[in-house]
Amino acid sequence: MIQHTAVFSYFIRIFLVGFIGFLLFSCKNEDDNDADRFQGIYVGKVTYTDAETQLNLEEATIEVEKIADQYHLTFPQGIPAFPQLSFEEFNTAALNIGADSIHLVRITDTSLQVNYTNDHGATWTANTTK
Repeated sequence: MIQHTAVFSYFIRIFLVGFIGFLLFSCKNEDDNDADRFQGIYVGKVTYTDAETQLNLEEATIEVEKIADQYHLTFPQGIPAFPQLSFEEFNTAALNIGADSIHLVRITDTSLQVNYTNDHGATWTANTTK
């Protein structure tokens, strides 16, 4: 009976070590993935319009990078720098704070949509995918 209990105890230990190992190595760290899930290169239709310029690019790239707590959008050459905006992150998207019909930037891990007009009448639009 003692030998049978020792064998059972041995299997319990092996099971616990395996289970703990599984938990440690198979569970991904959500914080690491969330930190950069909206960053990357997005490709698609991009336009820019102001009093002097009208650009319509059918296939352009926009780079999204997170610096500190803000997302920075880098538009293609020839398009002026995009305003610095603060974003609120949700489960599946980041949306600029104060978004409305003419001040909208929405980033997901697969798409970027921009419809933004500044106080001087310059308008950036983008409908892109990662």
